[in-house]
Amino acid sequence: MAEKKIGLLNKQNTLERKEGNIVPKRSFNDSSTDRMAKKKSEFKNQKGSIKVPMSTKNELAALKDITKTKTDYEIIQMLIDSYIPNLDTAKQKRFRLLIEE
Repeated sequence: MAEKKIGLLNKQNTLERKEGNIVPKRSFNDSSTDRMAKKKSEFKNQKGSIKVPMSTKNELAALKDITKTKTDYEIIQMLIDSYIPNLDTAKQKRFRLLIEE
C-alpha cells in the first residue's frame, strides 16, 4: 500500500508552536493592517501638495515664527482668511461658489 505523504502544501499538515526556552510576554497578533489604517487616518488633512519658490517658503517660515504656528497649511489658511474680506462682493460670492463644489 502506498503511504500518504504529508508535505508543507498539504492542508492536513498543520504546524504547531513548539515549547521553547523563551516565553513570550504578550501574544502575537497580525495587526499590520490596523497600523496602516491608523497611519492613513492620522493624516487626512494632507491630501495635496503645492510647489512654491524657495523665497516663498522662507516667507512662510518667517510668518510661522511670528504667529507661533507649526504647519504651513495653518499659515496658508490665515492668509486666505485675511485675503477674502478684501475682495469685492462679486468675487467673494464667486469664491464661495467655487469652494462649495
